[in-house]
Amino acid sequence: TGAQLISRQAFAGLSSKTLGGLMFGRQYSPMVATYAAIDTFGFAHGGTMFATFAYLPGYTTRQNNVAAYRSPSFFDGVRVEVVLGSGAENNVQGDDLALGSSDKGGRIAGFDVSYDKGPLHLSVAHQEMNTTTTAITAAQTQVIRNRGWVVGGNYNFGMLKLYAGYGQGKERNRAGTGMVYPTPAPAGFVNAPLLIPQDANAWHIGVDVPAFKGNVMVGYSKLRDKTANVSGGDFQTLGVA
Repeated sequence: TGAQLISRQAFAGLSSKTLGGLMFGRQYSPMVATYAAIDTFGFAHGGTMFATFAYLPGYTTRQNNVAAYRSPSFFDGVRVEVVLGSGAENNVQGDDLALGSSDKGGRIAGFDVSYDKGPLHLSVAHQEMNTTTTAITAAQTQVIRNRGWVVGGNYNFGMLKLYAGYGQGKERNRAGTGMVYPTPAPAGFVNAPLLIPQDANAWHIGVDVPAFKGNVMVGYSKLRDKTANVSGGDFQTLGVA
């Protein structure tokens, strides 16, 4: 990704079956585990749910400079993860208008809680993250902070596996509304540029049915853009595999 040496995960730590694990480095955000539990197509398939929920403000897949604690299983199937990230504070001093950057950029805090027993898997996650993509300027004098949460899971009925989830995200501290990205719009989007929501919710539902020697998967997701003074940002996705 760009000039980064590592664009996936890179972390080190210690773990045990009784105490859990404590890891440091570039790691998944708290929402990823919940997203994977909700998505009919699984974490690696890039199905409809990931393609939709990734536009919720407050979501990021991986983040630098993160400390994460993952608990062992307790209460017969409950696990907890807590994540804290320092962001760019090692590279920037304060809010620097000359450089257009902030030491608060990229900071992240969040958690996810899951329950996994038998055919049922439930998960909920919440996180707050400071953006690193918007420069500190005379108008945008403070870093933008995103807040998001998501809840959902899956249940295996035997003859089919049902997936469902819902999430929300919202920006704070932005100077003005109606940001359009990218600029200029890419080919094919001249009259309808891509909109990055500042306030949105999304939901997903899908089924995975064993068939012959494989599986038939169908998933549907929809995002509603609630950003003030911006229209045309709603979209839906349907996938079959």
